[in-house]
Order: sequence, then C-alpha cells, then structure tokens
Amino acid sequence: MKFWSEFFFLISVPLRLLFSHEDEAVKDVLHQDEEIIESVRGFFNKSLGLLISTNHRVIFIDKKPFWGIKVVDFYNKKISSVVYETFFLTGSMVIAVENDKATIEYVPKKQLLSFAESLKRRIYLSDAV
Repeated sequence: MKFWSEFFFLISVPLRLLFSHEDEAVKDVLHQDEEIIESVRGFFNKSLGLLISTNHRVIFIDKKPFWGIKVVDFYNKKISSVVYETFFLTGSMVIAVENDKATIEYVPKKQLLSFAESLKRRIYLSDAV
C-alpha cells in the first residue's frame, strides 16, 4: 500500500514543482548570519514546501503564488531528536523540538538520508559543546 502512495506522489511532484515559489522566499526568510547547509522538498502538515537546514535552524517554507507564505522554524539548539524512516522511493522524518514534533513526509530517499544524518551530526555536536 505504501508503494502505491509513493508512486502516485512521485508522479505528481513535477507538476507541483512548476507552481512552487519557495526558492524566491528563501532570501527573505534567512537571517543575515545564516548559511544554507542543505535543502529538500517534502510535505509538512499536508503542504508541499522546501525544508532548509542552516547553521542556526531548520526552516520549512510553503509559498503560494498569489496568497501568502507559511514559515515554520526550529532552532538547532532546541531540537532534541531526529528520527527518519525510508520506504521504497521516499521517506519521512520526525524532528522533535521540546514538547512538539514535526513530521516531514514524501522526501526523496537519498536526499532524506543526507539531510537527516547531517542534521543529527550538528545536533550531536552542539550538545557536546
């Protein structure tokens, strides 16, 4: 069953990417001293958007062409764990922040592995300091 949901999702992604405008919003969302480390596309709260990892935080951006922008961010210092699960073509990741959790779904498998492991390393290193 999961295979078919992944399959239909991947078929629909090219059409959704034609209408995505998150890349335009990145420069407005980043703080002056932030550097982008990695980014992936995925679903958060049923919205397709761009998940960006910076040296200070993880940011989810969902920008609609005509009616606004949704930005959710999690500061690296407040992230307590990163858990991910992969399937045939995609995967999902849960970022735990204090008393809350954020689930990002339908991220392409290879990108998810790289993003999640990189974030886990940064969280581990920030805890060690």
